[in-house]
Amino acid sequence: MADWPHHHLDDGPAQLLITSPDHRIKIAWFGDDYDVWRIGASENPASEFRWSARINHTTPPELVHGLTSALAAEWSEDSDTFLTSPSYRWTDAVQPLLDAGWERGPASRGTVEIISPDRLAGASIDIVTTVPHADVYTLWAGPPGWGTRAEAVFTTRTPKHLIAAMATAFVDPRPVVREKTLLHPRLAELAQLAPVSPPRPTAPTPADVRRRAASRPTALPAPSIPRWSTTSRPASAGPRR
Repeated sequence: MADWPHHHLDDGPAQLLITSPDHRIKIAWFGDDYDVWRIGASENPASEFRWSARINHTTPPELVHGLTSALAAEWSEDSDTFLTSPSYRWTDAVQPLLDAGWERGPASRGTVEIISPDRLAGASIDIVTTVPHADVYTLWAGPPGWGTRAEAVFTTRTPKHLIAAMATAFVDPRPVVREKTLLHPRLAELAQLAPVSPPRPTAPTPADVRRRAASRPTALPAPSIPRWSTTSRPASAGPRR
């Protein structure tokens, strides 16, 4: 995705717009908004989004990357797999969560909730709505609050395998690096924190030693006097009489 067109928008509500080369996928970054990422795909550059997602400002970048990297891998000029879903089962969108042992609750008023074992993350799926641009899938993590809860919301026709790509990032057990002073205190209390020491400098190799030795001057340069100078070298001392 680094080689996709990047448009820096000074006057628009979005500060950055990244598009696929054919402009069918658009990823907008709104630096100061609550929903800081807005992502969507359309059948052609001029048509409305077939599906869209909005991701709020507290969502970790690793989760956003789970979705955008899947999009980048799906895209090609001759492909439309990022537009349609081969599955009609809503469970396929959250199967990574179920495989990780998250608990599926009973349907209530047309909505199914899936909760992580520690109750600190979950998914909410509207299994009744068929309106094309309605919000149907919500992935969330963290306690309720403006600065603590991460949310990603997908509309009805979002391909389920793309939602599953972000869900996979939710259950990725690998640790992530965070600056503790920038972590919300409520999240710091819930996280398992381990200090990370900066890597020790590696010992120089024999080639490094030879290179440094070769770069050092072997002798001080002989003093010289500019040709235009009126200064003369001091006369050498003659033999004492």
